[in-house]
Amino acid sequence: MKKTYYFALTVCLAGMMTWGCEEDNTDNPETKPLHFEKKSYEVMLDFSYNISVENGSGNYELTVGDTAIISASYTDNSDSFVGVIPVRGKAKGTTSLIVKDKETLIADTLQIKVVDQYAACYIVISQHPALAQSRYLFLVDNEARDFYVFADDADELPAAPTPLLLGKGTYRYSTEEGTGEVPVIPYLHLTYAEDSEGDFAEEGMPVEHTFSMVNTDMGTLYYLTKLTGFPIEDLPLQISAGTKDVQKYFPLQLTDLNTGIVVESLIDTRMNTMPEGFLD
Repeated sequence: MKKTYYFALTVCLAGMMTWGCEEDNTDNPETKPLHFEKKSYEVMLDFSYNISVENGSGNYELTVGDTAIISASYTDNSDSFVGVIPVRGKAKGTTSLIVKDKETLIADTLQIKVVDQYAACYIVISQHPALAQSRYLFLVDNEARDFYVFADDADELPAAPTPLLLGKGTYRYSTEEGTGEVPVIPYLHLTYAEDSEGDFAEEGMPVEHTFSMVNTDMGTLYYLTKLTGFPIEDLPLQISAGTKDVQKYFPLQLTDLNTGIVVESLIDTRMNTMPEGFLD
């Protein structure tokens, strides 16, 4: 009798274990523990970055280490258990963000770094050696006025750049008096070391390259003013209310004064994700 009882109990427990394993393998996010893709994130000053939350109960407690540096909240998606944590950069610095699932009591600590603002420009058409097609140009609004150029291994927009740094240098804006329908000409100056082909070089004396921005519209220049301090007050044009709206992309055309090569690029307002670890 005892053997029959123990055999039945063993079969029952085995069935329960099998059922439990099957439940763990379901696609229901609620059955999976809280998890994040990374342990650290960067967010631009005065901008927000959405951190995806794909697993857990949907009932979270957020604890910010230093509320002077960032603010954070949780936004649920009513159609599923997937949500996001919008994190806004309030001051430069690094602080922690503890996300705790109130139902499972699982917690994860994320490190959030607030960096300077920058404009992310994806180059779509270009024969320029340094500003070649399918590269990313980042203009950083820091004291040094740094710029970075990264490779992109994607075939279409929107695309996140790979961490492959191709070159860097410094930039500045300037304007000069024009004529006729173009009373003022805006310029972007990029200073970097170049090789014999005109591409970036790791060593050598930096050379300033001047690009005309005369064919760039006012909406783009206004956006560059907000992100990188373009001197829009030097232009005698009025900005309409429509140009202040944030679009998905702003076209930026640069013409190399030395070679005449035209660089067609798009400022990606949705991406705002320069590879991490390069900015203070």
